Amino acid sequence: MDVAEAFRQGLGSVSKAREARTPRARESSHESDGNSNSPRIAHTLAACCRCRQRKTRCDPTLPKCLPCERKGSICEYYDTTKNKKISRTYVIRLQDKVRALQLELGRYVDDDDAQLRTEDSIRPGGLVRLEEDDETPRYLGPSSGIAMTRLVMEEARRYTDSRSI
Repeated sequence: MDVAEAFRQGLGSVSKAREARTPRARESSHESDGNSNSPRIAHTLAACCRCRQRKTRCDPTLPKCLPCERKGSICEYYDTTKNKKISRTYVIRLQDKVRALQLELGRYVDDDDAQLRTEDSIRPGGLVRLEEDDETPRYLGPSSGIAMTRLVMEEARRYTDSRSI
């Protein structure tokens, strides 16, 4: 269920509940908001221009809020940072672009994970004491000097004929 359907279902139950409530029931419901089983209604931060002008409640549905959809009007809101009206279809296009970029990023992240599964990344590292009475532990992991020297020596043995290395 998307946000629009949840809002519309919640809107119907909220208006019926509002008619049945008395002022005393309203006060007690504010105290028990955390325990309420009724669905919460998501509200937009910025109402569309038409809803703002008519002072009606604007819902978060895309590409049009419910009042604009009913009247068949263009649903757009005023962006104060850009000082211009922006259509809600622009938001849908941006969401589609984000999804496409996330899918593309997912392909690259999977490739990186495969490259990390080398012997160097699998070898455990840890703190060890070189001597029993040594108070400061030393790190002997894949990035320590000993591990690097061991890797260099293995590569040198592989590419040379001499076994004295």
